[in-house]
Amino acid sequence: MTIVSLYFLFFSQVDINFYFLDGYSTLHYAILGGHSNIVRLLIEVYDVSTESICYIKSPLAVACEEEELKIIKYLCSIGVSSDELLYQYTKKNSINVVYYLAKYSSLTDKYKKQTNPLHVAVAHNYSKITQILLKYQPCFIEKTNANGKTPRACIDSSSNYKIVKLFNEIPQTKSKIN
Repeated sequence: MTIVSLYFLFFSQVDINFYFLDGYSTLHYAILGGHSNIVRLLIEVYDVSTESICYIKSPLAVACEEEELKIIKYLCSIGVSSDELLYQYTKKNSINVVYYLAKYSSLTDKYKKQTNPLHVAVAHNYSKITQILLKYQPCFIEKTNANGKTPRACIDSSSNYKIVKLFNEIPQTKSKIN
């Protein structure tokens, strides 16, 4: 969708929250085009929904997929939920997307009894992502997964030395990791 098309939609009688046959809305197309100013305009002026419906990808999921970092930052800063996406992009080792999701999101308590993104980063030896999560989402440090392990407990002899060092720098109740 081009800027001219969006201009037409703004000034016509068309519902701006309309979903096209492919399941995308005007907001999705603005994100796909990388038009961060139009995304902001759609949300702030036209009150376009940032939630996903049914099986359609959320606008934030589209922004992550396209690595539209300014749009990710904006959507997270206005409170769009990024819980599932942070987990998904940690698994993909997508450093830039994880950085923006972790830094600009306020995560819910969803990860109370399941594997959280920090567990994944430690288990896969993703040292950069581990560093990002420790800095911007320290709430993950003490969360246990279904097996009762914290991310620190997932560190073993095959773990990346940078990850071991990161955890050794964090105060803990038990002895340091060797």
